[in-house]
Amino acid sequence: MNYYALLPLTAFFANIILGCFILFRDPESRLNKLYSFFVFALAIWALGDFITFISLLPGTDLNWIDVSTFGSSLMPAFLLHFLLIFTKRKIISKKIFATFLYLPGLSFIFIAQTTDLIIGEPEPVYWGYAALPGILYVLLVVYIIGYIAAGLFFCYKFYSETISVKEKTQTKLLIVALSVPLVGGIITEVVPQIIGFKIIPLSTSLTTVTAVILAYAILRYKMLGSMSFSIQRKIIAGFLVVIFILVALGFFIIIQSQEALQKSAGENSAMFVNEAMGFIDKTIYYRFEGWESYVKNNLELFESIRKSNEEFENLTDIQEYINEKNQEWVSVSHETITPFMQELIDNILSDRLRTKTDFYGKKYGDAIFPEVFITNKYGANVAQTGKTSDYYQADEDWWQNTKRDGLYVEDVSYDESSGIYGIAICILIDDENGNFLGVIKVVFNIGEIAGMIDEIGLQYRSLSGFDGDDVVFKLLTKDGEIIYSTEKFEFLENVTDEMMSHFKEKDKSYFIGKNLRNREKEKLYAFEHSGGYREYKGNGWILIIGHETEKLFSSIYIFTNTFIIIIIVLTILSLLFSIAISRSISKPIIKLKEIACKIDEGKLDTKIKIETNDETGELASSFNKMVQNLKIQQENLENLVAERTKELETKIDELQRYEKVTIDRELKMIELKKQMQELKLKPSGGK
Repeated sequence: MNYYALLPLTAFFANIILGCFILFRDPESRLNKLYSFFVFALAIWALGDFITFISLLPGTDLNWIDVSTFGSSLMPAFLLHFLLIFTKRKIISKKIFATFLYLPGLSFIFIAQTTDLIIGEPEPVYWGYAALPGILYVLLVVYIIGYIAAGLFFCYKFYSETISVKEKTQTKLLIVALSVPLVGGIITEVVPQIIGFKIIPLSTSLTTVTAVILAYAILRYKMLGSMSFSIQRKIIAGFLVVIFILVALGFFIIIQSQEALQKSAGENSAMFVNEAMGFIDKTIYYRFEGWESYVKNNLELFESIRKSNEEFENLTDIQEYINEKNQEWVSVSHETITPFMQELIDNILSDRLRTKTDFYGKKYGDAIFPEVFITNKYGANVAQTGKTSDYYQADEDWWQNTKRDGLYVEDVSYDESSGIYGIAICILIDDENGNFLGVIKVVFNIGEIAGMIDEIGLQYRSLSGFDGDDVVFKLLTKDGEIIYSTEKFEFLENVTDEMMSHFKEKDKSYFIGKNLRNREKEKLYAFEHSGGYREYKGNGWILIIGHETEKLFSSIYIFTNTFIIIIIVLTILSLLFSIAISRSISKPIIKLKEIACKIDEGKLDTKIKIETNDETGELASSFNKMVQNLKIQQENLENLVAERTKELETKIDELQRYEKVTIDRELKMIELKKQMQELKLKPSGGK
C-alpha cells in the first residue's frame, strides 16, 4: 500500500470537513463563505495530489494533475480575499480590486488546462508519481508564495494595530496555521527544485495541521462567528458525515484494487519470466552437454590430443616453440592462412568438429557454433573449425578457469575469430584415468538465444492477448549490458544505474520503472536472474519482460476515473437529497413555530395547512385540534364570564337597593331620635 498517499488524503478530508463546518455555522457570512472556498480549494489540490500519488500510469482521460493545479491556482486568491476582510482592509471594498485579485489564478487554470507550460508529464518517484515542472511553473510558485506572504503581512499589521485580546489571539493562530504549509512547501518543493533532488511534496499534506489549528481557533476563540445549527443544517451535516465515510471507503477500494492489479500483473509476469529464464538455462546446458558427451566418448579425439602432447614433450623448449608459432600466427593479416594454420584446420579431428557443427546448423537453421577448437595440455591449438585469433590459449582466463573447474561458460562477448557475439562453452578434456589432456572451446552464437526470446515473446503474447508493441523482452548481462531486446537496441549498451538497483534487490521480482535507457515509456518490469541448470551454474544474466503501464493498467484507470466521477455525482445528489429531506422536515416545524407565535398573540383562528402522511402531518393535525380546543375553551370561558358578570350585576343592584332602604331607615331613625330629643327638652309648664 502507498502510505505516502495517505498524507494528501488526510488533508483532503480535514479541509472538506472544516469547510463544511464553517459554512454551516453561518452560510450568510461573507467571511465564512470565503474561508470555506479557500479550504475547498485546498481539498481539491490535496485530492489531485492523492490521485497522482496512487496512479499506476500517467496520461489518463481525466488528468488529476490538472485538477490539482485547479485547486492550487484558486487557493491563494480565496485566502488573500478572506484575510483582507478579516483584517478590515478598506481596499477590498473596491470591486475592481477584488476582480483583479482572481485574474492570475484564473489565468494559470486556463494555461494548465490547455498547455503543458505549467505542469508536464508525470514521472514515477518513490512516493508514487510527480509532475515535471513546465516553463511557467516558477511563476505559479511565485504567485502562490506571494499571495500567502501578502496575507500574512496584513495579518501581522492587524495583530499590531488591534487592541482586542480576542482578535490578537485569533490572528496569531491564523498566522501560525498558514505558515506551516508555506514553510513546508518551500522546503519540500521549492528548495529541491533549485538544488536538483527529489523529496515528497508536503504543501497539501501539511494543510491538515492548518485545519486542526483553525478548528481550535474557531471552537476555543469563536473565530468566524458563534456556533448555531438549525435542524436543517444538522440533518445535512449528518448526510455529509455518511458521504465522507463512503468516499473514504471508495478511495480505500481504489487503492486496494490498484495494488491488487499491480501485484497480480507483476506476479504473473514474474512467473512467466522465471520459466522463460529456466528454459534458456536448460538450452545452454543441453548445448554444452552435447559437446561434453562428444568429448568423453570420442577415442579419436583422445588419441589426437595425446599425440599432440607427446610431440610437445619431445621438444627441447616447449614454450619457445609455442611463442614462435604464436608470433607467426598473429603477425599475418586476418584473411591470411599460413600452411601451418591450414594443417591444423584441415586435419581429421578438425573435419570431425566441422561435421558436428554442420549438423547443428542444419538442425536449427543457423550457425549455432561458428567456432570450435581444441588445445592440448600446453594451451596450443590441436584442431579447429576455422582460423582463430591466436595459436596459444593457455594465457587466457577462460583456459585457466576451465583447467581449474572442469567447466567454464564465458559471458557474452565479441569473438574476433568468428566475427560474432557469443558465449564460450569451455570443457576440460581428460583421459580415463583423469589425466589432463586439453581443453575444447565452443563458441555458442548468441543469435540462438535471441531466437528463443522471440519465440518466448510470441508465446507470451498469444497467451496474454497483448500486442507486439505492448510487451518487450530484454536479456541483460549481470552487469546490466543489453544482450538482446525485442525492440531497437545497441548491443551491450548499459542500462541506467537506477534500473540496475532494482535488479539487485533479491526480495523483488517486479517493479515499475521509467525506462531502461532514458528513452522508453514507463513499464512494469518483471525479471529473473539466470540460476543455471545442473552442472551449468549460469552467467547471472537477467531476463526482463516489460509491459507499458498505460495499456496494462488502462482498465483500472477507467474504473478509477469512473468511480471518482460516480462518487462526485452521488455526493452532489446526496447533498441535494439531504437538503430536500431536511427542508421537508424543517419547513413544517418552522410553520408550527410561526403558528405558535400567532397563537401567543391570541390569533386562534389560524390553521396549519400541512397535508403529509407522516409524523409531521400528525403533529400538525394535533396542533390544529389543540388550537380548536383552545378556541372552544376560550369561548366557554367568555360565556361563563358573561354569566358571572350578569349575576354579579344583579347582586350589586340588590345590594344597592338594600343599601338604599337601610340608609333611608337610618335617616328616619336619626330624624325620630332628633324629634324625641326635642320633646325631652321642652318645659313642663307648657302642658
